Amino acid sequence: MGSYNGSRDADLDYPLAFLQSMERMLRTKPARPPFRHVHLGGMFTCKDQDAKLWLLEGPRKLRGLAEARVIEFAGAHDSTWRAFVIRPGGVATERMTGSRTAVALMGQNWGIRVEELGAFMTYLVVDGAEEDSLIEHLRIVEKGKELRRLQKGTGAR
Repeated sequence: MGSYNGSRDADLDYPLAFLQSMERMLRTKPARPPFRHVHLGGMFTCKDQDAKLWLLEGPRKLRGLAEARVIEFAGAHDSTWRAFVIRPGGVATERMTGSRTAVALMGQNWGIRVEELGAFMTYLVVDGAEEDSLIEHLRIVEKGKELRRLQKGTGAR
């Protein structure tokens, strides 16, 4: 969920409404481990709402505000909720012409293959309890690559 143009509805209000609605439902269930929520942020989001940014100031600040609110929400509801805010760089897919070449040229500090990002997000939900709440790009890339190597070793796609 989200936008590239800084839509308050898509980038902030809808995700927060989901958190609140889901948490209300979780409170009605028997005791269980906290629900694990993965919030997809971005490497260039900015939590500092007073910062002066040269590029895409509105969208970057709005997404940064959403990241902060997600972590704040999880802290206030820690018996039912666990949030992971992940901040990858550019995501390369097979369908985006040249994106994989760009990631290869820029190196792992700036880009990630979509398969590695997906593997990491799945890992967080299934087995990521020990990870920090805020996870930066390089950690995502390293663990995503490791998970993909393990997956290939099992013959899974």
